[in-house]
Order: sequence, then C-alpha cells, then structure tokens
Amino acid sequence: MTWPHSGWSSQLSSGVPELSVLTYDSFMAEGGLGRELVSRFEKYCNCKVHVQIAGDAAQLVSRLQLEHVRKKITSHVVVGIDDSLWPEVRSFALEWMPNRKFVHQVELGFVPFDFGVLALMWNPKWKGFSNKAPPLPPRYWRDLLSPQWKKRVLLQDPRTSTPGLGFLRGARAVFGENTSGFFRELRSQWLTLTPGWSGSYDLFLREEAPLVWSYTSSQAYHRMKESDSKFQAIVFEDGNPLQIEGAFIVASATSKSATRQLAQSFLSYLVSPEIQKLIPTRQWMFPAVQGVELPADFRELPKPLKALLPDRKVETKKLLSDWELSIR
Repeated sequence: MTWPHSGWSSQLSSGVPELSVLTYDSFMAEGGLGRELVSRFEKYCNCKVHVQIAGDAAQLVSRLQLEHVRKKITSHVVVGIDDSLWPEVRSFALEWMPNRKFVHQVELGFVPFDFGVLALMWNPKWKGFSNKAPPLPPRYWRDLLSPQWKKRVLLQDPRTSTPGLGFLRGARAVFGENTSGFFRELRSQWLTLTPGWSGSYDLFLREEAPLVWSYTSSQAYHRMKESDSKFQAIVFEDGNPLQIEGAFIVASATSKSATRQLAQSFLSYLVSPEIQKLIPTRQWMFPAVQGVELPADFRELPKPLKALLPDRKVETKKLLSDWELSIR
C-alpha cells in the first residue's frame, strides 16, 4: 500500500513530517495495537509519530479540555475515545471521515476503529459453588437482583470506567425511567464497584465472584491465549450495550494542510485492512470495518440478541447524577 506523502517534508519546519498522537496507556502496551500501528505507519509515511499517553479514555477527555482552556492543544490526533465520551469532545474534532464501510457509525468526525459487546463473564466452576451444580447464569438484566447473586457480581464505577458507564447506559435502555429503582435494588447485590475494568477482572480471576461485567471477547481471549474454555460470555435476552472505540483529528491543531493530510493518512491507515485484521488479537475487540475476517474463536462468541444503543437525549452528567442519588 502506498501513502501519498509527497510534499509533507517541504511544508513542515523540521524537514521530517511529524504527527502527535494522544492515546491511552494500554493502547501502547507491549503486545497491543499501538506499537505496531506506529511502527508500520512511520515506515509507510517516512515520518515521525510522537505518542502522548493518558491513563484511560476519561483522562484523554480531561487532558483535551484542560489544553483547550489553556489554548495549548498539543495533539493532532486522538485515539481511544469511545462513543459514550464523544459528546464531550466532538467540538474539538475535524469533520472528516475516511472512505470505509463501518459496522457501526457514530457521527461525522468520529472514526471507529473497533467495537465490543459489553456482557457478563461467567465462571460456572467458581469455588463458591463447592461441589454443587452451578445455578443457571442470569438471562435478563432483572435476574441480577435475584438473591442467589447477592455479593456475587463485580461491576465498575461508571464515573471512572467506560465499561461501567456502558453498564449504566445499558440499564437505562432497558429500564427507562425505572433505572434508579433498578440500581437501588442492585446496590446490595454487587460485591464491589471498582474504578476500572482491570480491577474487577483481576478479582474475577482470583475467584472472588462468579460474575463480572466485561466483554464477550474476554471469552475469546481465554481460549486463544490460555487454551481455557472455563470462562463463558453471557448475553442478556433483553439486550447488551455496545462500546464503539474511535479516533478523531483535532481541528485546531491541524490548520496547516500538510499536518492535516498526515493526520488523515494516519486514521486511514488505522482503519485499513492491514491494521483492522490485527484488532481481534491486539485489542481483543471486533474490527470496526466491514468484511474483516475474524478468528474462529471470535466467530463462535455469543451474539447480542439486541444491541442497546444509548439515548443521546440523556446527557451523561444527568445519567451519572441520577445514578449517584439512587445508590446512596
């Protein structure tokens, strides 16, 4: 694949095309997609990509907002904003999209590069079941309120975790105006509410509880990386939320034509077949572009019976405020 980078060097003061990318830490972790993406793109474009790291997607938002206030935005491209956080940063984005057919689209300017199905992971061999036959896992959202799951569910705090926010949005899609009542009852059910996904999943692996909120693709990870088929992904019959992860170009930082072209080429490469085929085994998510072949263990994952899409009319701040009141 050839990238049209003629003319970049002459338009940038350094003599070598440079691009600044802001992303979250795990994207650039060893074995993750980020390192390979950057390395390959630098060879294609004969350019230099400078990566800035924030802890997670929520911290990406905070950093961008702070830089905007200070009028010192330093990133040309942001990678790792999910659809739930997009409304908070859309005003910074250049209204541009690469020419691709996406499985799920959000809005002009938001370039999807992967997505996941949020779901429960289930350990039917949990030590707490002793030698007894395990109960059937929850089939509906309301099943989580059953006494048999009291202190046996691990969730994430929606104020600090995007999967946690996905759980809250999913509940809102199912229960509507009765969401606060659902959480008032659920408050006594969860074992703990961790700040992030990794904290709750670590507890799940240590067998502190048989259920954890995660992604269906967690099942594929265990089977492909560990040859372990014990853990199972469970989808609800009344639907599961999706998490769509995307990237965008910062409009105010790419006013120069050469920089904007380089940023567009970077995002075009992110959603190219060459990179998209790496998504399942680097991000452990689904490719965002249509027609990408999946590994066998991904093809065997349970599919959501209904995709729960967030109500864009309900602002995140209002949703979180109602949630805080309901669990007091």
